[in-house]
Amino acid sequence: MHTPLLQKSHVFSQVVHGIEHHKLATILGVIAVLYLVYVLNIPVDLQISTQQSTAPAASASSSGIVRPLTLLDDPRYAHEYATRAQYINERLDRLRKEIRADRTYVVSYSYGSSRFGEIEPRISNIFEVGQEKLAPSIRVYQDFSRRSWLHLKRDEHIMNGFFPVLLPRCYGMELYDRHEEVAIGYIGFDYLQKEPSSQGNEMRLLRETAASIEVGLLQPIEDLNSLEER
Repeated sequence: MHTPLLQKSHVFSQVVHGIEHHKLATILGVIAVLYLVYVLNIPVDLQISTQQSTAPAASASSSGIVRPLTLLDDPRYAHEYATRAQYINERLDRLRKEIRADRTYVVSYSYGSSRFGEIEPRISNIFEVGQEKLAPSIRVYQDFSRRSWLHLKRDEHIMNGFFPVLLPRCYGMELYDRHEEVAIGYIGFDYLQKEPSSQGNEMRLLRETAASIEVGLLQPIEDLNSLEER
C-alpha cells in the first residue's frame, strides 16, 4: 500500500544524491548560462569596440565629435590638455593608493555622431591608472556611447551581485557640470583580485576625487594651479 510512496522517496533521494555528487558541475553550468545571457545582452557598440581593440584609439578629432562637454575637447584650450591630463592622472593615482584598488579611471564625454546619425554623448577621453602588472583595459571603450557605457556598468553591478568572489568588484559614479545637470564623464575603480577589508571611506574618497576632477575638466587652468599649491 505504501510502495508508491517509498518509490517516490527513493527517487527523490537519488536526485538529491546526484545533485550533491555533481554540485560543482551544476554550479559551473549555472555560471555558463548566466555568462551566455550576459554576452547576448552586451550592447552592439561594445561588441564592435572589443573586436577592434587592437587598432589605435580614435582621437577626438576623428571620432565625429561636434560639441565638447569639457575643456579637454575644446579647441581653444588644446594647449592645456597635457596639464589637465597630468592633473587627472595624479588624482586617480592618489585615489588608487588610498583605497588600495587595482585600477582607477576616468572617461569624459563629448557629443558625437552615432552610426545611425544621432548626436549623443560619447566617450572622448580615457584616463586609467593601475598596478604595473595590469595592462590598460578601459581604452577599448573609446567613442563608446554614454548610454551603452552605463548599460555595461549596470551589467557589471548585476554580475557582481551574483558572483562577488569570482568577478572583479567595480564601483563608480558619473561626473557632472557646474549646475549638476549635464553628465560630462564617469569615474570608477576596480578590485580585480580579492577585495581588501573595507575601510568605510572608499565612496567618500571617490566623491572627493570626482569633485576635484570635475574642476580639471571644467575650470580655468588657474584654478588647477591653485589646487596644486594646497
